[in-house]
Amino acid sequence: MRKFKYFLFDNYDTQDVKAVYGDPRNIEASEFDNVLSFIADMDEEFTSYEELSYRFGNAMIDRMVHLGILRVESGNVKFDCPILLKEDAQVLNTCFDENVREIALALADHKQLLYDECLKAANGFDVKTNLYHILCGMIFDGYFFQMLEREGVIAASRIHNSGLDYLNVIYEDCEELNRLSDLLLCSYNRFTDGRISLQSFGDSDGIRNDVFRFYKCVEQNNADKYFEEAYLLLKNNRKLNKKYVLNQAVRLCETGNCDEDVNHLLEIFGYTENGKICVPIYDKQTRNCIENIYRITEGSIGSKIKDALFKASSNVMLRSALYGVNSLEIANELYHILFGKINEELVKKGFVRRPARLTGEGRYLKCIEIK
Repeated sequence: MRKFKYFLFDNYDTQDVKAVYGDPRNIEASEFDNVLSFIADMDEEFTSYEELSYRFGNAMIDRMVHLGILRVESGNVKFDCPILLKEDAQVLNTCFDENVREIALALADHKQLLYDECLKAANGFDVKTNLYHILCGMIFDGYFFQMLEREGVIAASRIHNSGLDYLNVIYEDCEELNRLSDLLLCSYNRFTDGRISLQSFGDSDGIRNDVFRFYKCVEQNNADKYFEEAYLLLKNNRKLNKKYVLNQAVRLCETGNCDEDVNHLLEIFGYTENGKICVPIYDKQTRNCIENIYRITEGSIGSKIKDALFKASSNVMLRSALYGVNSLEIANELYHILFGKINEELVKKGFVRRPARLTGEGRYLKCIEIK
């Protein structure tokens, strides 16, 4: 039987969840694996609802439909979200090779302009560190996403039957695909209230020691397993909720002082050292710098990225495309692969800072962003 990894790009808060049945964070992964394996192993382009229900039960199939993983058309069941299979690996691993080289060369032509803009950040960090955070993270995994959605190239949102807004992406758990789902520099962790963001950007090859991952583990009741020191601190001081921690983080950035326990928490996760912020801060003073870098990159490579995604998302060699999954949702995941490969090329060429690999955590760098 095939095994799968389930990824969620959510635009909702836990308080928006009305029932566990409709919450994609609460799935029966092993049971879903059985269903997806059966469908993936079929030679036909579809499997009947009647047959799946007989094998796995109506309740299981109906829940997967409700969550937007499967859909039913004329009595047949098809994938309803990007589900990338081992058979797709060759296409996915090679489809952007020429684009990545072309885009990296186009960015190299504007290297001095980009470096000059990074110097204006004046936040105490070197150009390559700033360009890693701004270009690899904020631009590719922020500004470009907004541009691509605005221009109808990708979908970044989908309202489901539960009323929740999220996108599902599922990868078969195999060596051929893991390098795309885990090993590319294309993943943000953001602990944010919309005003301040304690964030890290890198690959997904482990459990990062950052505040976002900690509070996710708190929600899932397993924080003590990965974050013993921070968990004990939270257990002894229940006021360390998201709102309070972020408010105190703003205070620390603005005044140099904050609640002692919050500072301790931030030091555990590497955002402070000896009571002082020790990662780059991007605030209103650096906003023009960031926006100028976006304009430079969008002007030099924006059309190249759009063309690459239009072509790749409709490639019927991908099973999801063959099954009629929304091409804009496929393009969203393909964009992660594309800009992750671009970032790897930029790191390889020394264009941006190379994040160190930390055992059990993967590669990433941290920063703070204030709107």
